[in-house]
This record gives sequence, C-alpha cells and structure tokens, in this order.
Amino acid sequence: MLLLPETNLKQACALAERLREKISTLRCDTEPLEHPLTASLGVAQHRQQRLLNEVIAEADSCLYRAKQQGRNRVCSTEQEGMLQQVDSH
Repeated sequence: MLLLPETNLKQACALAERLREKISTLRCDTEPLEHPLTASLGVAQHRQQRLLNEVIAEADSCLYRAKQQGRNRVCSTEQEGMLQQVDSH
C-alpha cells in the first residue's frame, strides 16, 4: 500500500501505471522457464469525511476489478464513483 499525500487521483494513477510498467520489465528466473511479472493495482483517493479504512476498501475493490478484467492493469474510482481503467496496452 502506498499513501501519496498531496497527490490527486490522476497523478496517483499515473504513478501506479509507471510502477506496473516497471514491474513488467522484471523477470522471475525459475527453472526451467523464465516467467514475466505482472501487477494489478487499485487506486483510490481520500476525501474529506471519509475514514481511512473506507478508502482502503475502495482501493481493494479496484484491485479485484483489475484482476477480474484480465490482470496487469491499473483501476481506480473517480470522485463521482465512476470506474476509470488504465489498460496494460
């Protein structure tokens, strides 16, 4: 979990996407095959009058949605409650 003070949702999504891309360049060397690494990330923004555990639950929900939609992607919720997805392509 990353907490990014003074970072808006768009900036946090951009950072998450850069992390996802960097992770995808790594390889796990196990015999006999080399396995690519992937990352699914959920991003949520803290807003006034919300408890931290609510924000964490929202980010967790986004994480599971990213996994359900094929993994190796970033999903987030916008303030209006609409889902924003950053594809792995």
